[in-house]
Amino acid sequence: GLLHGTYWYDRFAEYTLGAAAKGIGFGYMHTDDGAFTSRNYTLGTAAKLAPGFSVGSTYTWHRTRFAEKRSPFTWDLGFMIRPDPSLSIAGVWKNVNRPEFSGGAGIDPGSGAVSRLEDYFVGGISLRPFGERLTLSGQAEIDKGRKPGWLFGGRISLTPAIEIFGSYARDAEWGG
Repeated sequence: GLLHGTYWYDRFAEYTLGAAAKGIGFGYMHTDDGAFTSRNYTLGTAAKLAPGFSVGSTYTWHRTRFAEKRSPFTWDLGFMIRPDPSLSIAGVWKNVNRPEFSGGAGIDPGSGAVSRLEDYFVGGISLRPFGERLTLSGQAEIDKGRKPGWLFGGRISLTPAIEIFGSYARDAEWGG
């Protein structure tokens, strides 16, 4: 299982719960940034196709506070290549199905009101220079017509049950 939260100034702006076993998983994410509230329910599947190569997909139902509007399902496809225990390369094609909101109620912080979620690609690399106890990662979000968004992070395992995560995000479009 997993429990994760983001605290902004005076409140938890986001929290995530998840559980997975044997190639299937379920997740829940609640977001409240003060202006927008949503709940996402995700079902994920994965398969190892060869040593060091896996593929997966997720299906997410987005429920927003726009009760009179339909909230879309999204479908994502991904892969991970791990040629060596010290290196992982992964990518996700997000919103493969390019879902539509009824009435154009979707909001994209970079584009404003939208009626369709556009597809985009997120790619990343993780290095483990000292084995599984320390992981350093970087990823880029690539979307048509926008500058790439960047995320850098790390994870250290203090014990098998205690890990510390940290990240820094930079998105020129959103001013982050």
